[in-house]
Amino acid sequence: MFTAMPYVRESAAGPTVAPPGCRGAACDGEDPESQGCTTPGTDFGAVAEAAFPGGARMEIRHSAHCGALWARVWLAQDRDRIELRVPGRPTRQAVVRDRHDADGYVCTRMTGGAPEGAEACLLPADGGPERCFTA
Repeated sequence: MFTAMPYVRESAAGPTVAPPGCRGAACDGEDPESQGCTTPGTDFGAVAEAAFPGGARMEIRHSAHCGALWARVWLAQDRDRIELRVPGRPTRQAVVRDRHDADGYVCTRMTGGAPEGAEACLLPADGGPERCFTA
């Protein structure tokens, strides 16, 4: 399936932002970037963040433009896993596959809705305790 990338168009009245590729429950399981949920000029960002021993950092991110949320990790270790848990919704997971992922950002697929009650967890590959925080 091809999804057109959203764009910001300049006009005499100022920039206008293309509509997102999904909204609310239609964003379930979708990628935030490809759906335009992280487009400059839209209302998105971290609603909660945490720093863990070993250096990993995580955020729960929300896009009002898309009405959806996701978790993001960086500075993690190879094979670490992250989860986004929202009551009544499927858990979204992502895995740090290699050193390239560990040095950059890895994010879960989205869950439609508001961030209230959301929990994000880092599950270390070394078998250490999961580390969670809430929005």
